[in-house]
Amino acid sequence: MDLPRRTRLNTRNEKPLVKPTIGVAMCSIGTKTPDLFAQYVEPWWDAVRKVNRQPDQIIIAHYDPDTAGITKRPDWWPKEKLTLIPTKPGRPMNELMNLTFQKAETDWLMWIGLDDLILPEAFDELDEAHQAHADILVSGCLFSNGGQWMGRWDTSLLRTQPPIPSNSPIRRQTMIDAGGIDDCKYNDWAIWLRLAKHGAKPYQGTKYGMLYHHGERHPTISGTKSQGHHQGVQEIMDLATRIGWQF
Repeated sequence: MDLPRRTRLNTRNEKPLVKPTIGVAMCSIGTKTPDLFAQYVEPWWDAVRKVNRQPDQIIIAHYDPDTAGITKRPDWWPKEKLTLIPTKPGRPMNELMNLTFQKAETDWLMWIGLDDLILPEAFDELDEAHQAHADILVSGCLFSNGGQWMGRWDTSLLRTQPPIPSNSPIRRQTMIDAGGIDDCKYNDWAIWLRLAKHGAKPYQGTKYGMLYHHGERHPTISGTKSQGHHQGVQEIMDLATRIGWQF
């Protein structure tokens, strides 16, 4: 006979569900062109302030010295909720990203580039994803040119494109267990490949979590007019072979 709903045994041996904690990570180098990076610091923090559900921790991995003022904490953000990770210049971006996953103390982590903006509804569906024992909260992103993209966790897409935006919150321990982020041209693509290989479970959300900037004088690859697309695709194919992922 089934037990009453309120006393049903936890046969999956899972920990009791508690309200999940969420961190926002940002990695930035900002040494050669500090003026380029400095102009985005205040808007980045202003966007964090407007999030409906405030994060429990901000984690910033950065090159030291911080010539762009990236590590300056606004007065309204609690000092104990900011974790700074200074690193030597020259370390690749994936290493900085991995450090944020390792040093964070939250259940979930969302990565937002310095020149991108977190949106108010970014964490509105996090409780549902956590309660569903998901590893990824599949979200969408808006683009500064007026476009939009709602992610869909379909790993068959990985041959030609990332299936979901890079801002989708990830269960932090899952990313660590999956092997971290590999060094390649498109770090977000490498994240999803690792998670697919690990068998990460998605939760399909409906919210848009990030405003993604395109255009000249942006620190991230979207603004550099990089011509490395085919090279990046080959790196992803090589990574898939290395970790044993079959498309």
